[in-house]
Amino acid sequence: MVFEAEDAPVFFGRDSDWRAVRERLDTRRVQGGPRLLVIQGSSGSGKSSLLRAGVLPRLQRAGRQWLVLPVLRPQARPLESLAQTLAVALQRPEGWRELHQQLLTTTEASALACLIAGWAADLRLAAASPEAQLLLPIDQGEELFTVAEAAERDRFVAVLAAALQPPLPLQAVMTIRADAMGSLQALPELVNNLDTVPLGPLSLDRYREIIEGPARVAGLKVEPAFVERAIHDTATEDALPLLAFALRRLHEQFGIDGVLSLSNYKALGDPAAGHSPLENAVKQAADGVLRTLRPDEVSLKALREAFVPAMVRVSEQGSYARRAAPWDSLPQAARPLLEALVSARLLVRRQGEGQPSTVEVAHEALLRVWPLLRGWLDESRDFLLGTQQLEQDLAQWQEAPLADRPRALLSGLKLARGRAWLAERGNQLRPELRAFIQTSQQRAVHQRRILKGSAAFAFAVISGAGGLAFLQLQRARAAQAAQFEATHRALITSDPLLSVVYGLAAFMPLLNGNQPWEAAQLSQSLQEAVMANMASSPPIATGQEGVRSLIELKNGELISGGSD
Repeated sequence: MVFEAEDAPVFFGRDSDWRAVRERLDTRRVQGGPRLLVIQGSSGSGKSSLLRAGVLPRLQRAGRQWLVLPVLRPQARPLESLAQTLAVALQRPEGWRELHQQLLTTTEASALACLIAGWAADLRLAAASPEAQLLLPIDQGEELFTVAEAAERDRFVAVLAAALQPPLPLQAVMTIRADAMGSLQALPELVNNLDTVPLGPLSLDRYREIIEGPARVAGLKVEPAFVERAIHDTATEDALPLLAFALRRLHEQFGIDGVLSLSNYKALGDPAAGHSPLENAVKQAADGVLRTLRPDEVSLKALREAFVPAMVRVSEQGSYARRAAPWDSLPQAARPLLEALVSARLLVRRQGEGQPSTVEVAHEALLRVWPLLRGWLDESRDFLLGTQQLEQDLAQWQEAPLADRPRALLSGLKLARGRAWLAERGNQLRPELRAFIQTSQQRAVHQRRILKGSAAFAFAVISGAGGLAFLQLQRARAAQAAQFEATHRALITSDPLLSVVYGLAAFMPLLNGNQPWEAAQLSQSLQEAVMANMASSPPIATGQEGVRSLIELKNGELISGGSD
């Protein structure tokens, strides 16, 4: 669960962190320096809540010093997300496609700077704040490297880098998972414009404030034993959002008497399954949705297709992780269940003004502890990994020059798997992926037709001239074998090792030419050469007996082939 701006009054435990971020932004606004401030931390550490409920509400109340743009989520098409954010800020949300096209096609640096400067002037004029600094908040920046299409990401990074150059009045603040920070720092366009604020783990006193602060606002009393036990259970990465969710569940179920007790908290847990009250609160809520709606098999199948793969991916560490999915892309039959899960705060649905609606899992613990969903994910793990690989292959194909694109299409095992998924689970693939697989299949069919035609032509040529060519080849081999045999016999005494080489070169053509008598005679001569070599120093040391293999002359000319 992410705290939003309206939750600022009950957002406790991170006061020193949001103050540090705000002070850093104010310093850069006044003194200059790096213009992209990055809040980095582990998954579930509260980065998004710190930004949305801690930093931004305070800046928005800072008079005319700051103009805070709507929060941007990169998702699959970050440049489109930027265009939509700008369109909403400029109060013309219906024009985002035009802005996207301008961002896409304005590649010259000075022209792009003029374009952004014009938009900034319009925003300052509308707000009657001619000196204000614009702030672009970017949440979940790791999406640039996990789900974003490569071409869109590259263009987004180029535009952002241009927008952050002085004298343009723009700064940006980004949240990002610590494991994606290296990818961000590897971007040459941004590396010299980065400033970072690491978001470390919370101290025990801060956890106590997170529990007791909202309880005070709600007029509830909290047993000290409950606080200690809840702090003890905050060992997982996503403990903060789980704690907020569990506190809300406790309030709804047991807060009638105005007291949150240890016994209430324990009632949320499932020791037999190894689930703490924080984790089990999520499972109970999900099971409660199904008990209430009693979905049939069709609805459950649609819900499975909504989650896999649109809302879930496999992380680099091999665990299941959430990702946002366009609401309109999810199966219609799953909508009632999805809406109920949103109402239960297990999913989060977002829709900015003029922007398409998205939905994502609120707590990644749901992917671990809800048996129904975990079973679906484990059964579909190969499909999840395969579709992620397909996404990468699609991105590489899109990035390739037009002349190289045919070679970047799917082939072999990748194409075979793609075809199988297209037939069996095509409705779970994005339209772009389906088109990519179909294009690859069409090229494979075309190549097979070309090969068949070439083979037929070659067969016709061979059939017409084959007899003569074969006769000529046999004569040439016989003449060459006779020459090798003569050299073999001449070298038996003077160079027995080289004699064996030439003898082997002559031996196979005699066998292949149905000349057993001549081969037998040569075999006896070869034995003599081997015995002569054994008497020499050093002898042949092949480690094998009776070897006939590819023999090469010293000048590299291949003279014979075969082995037994």
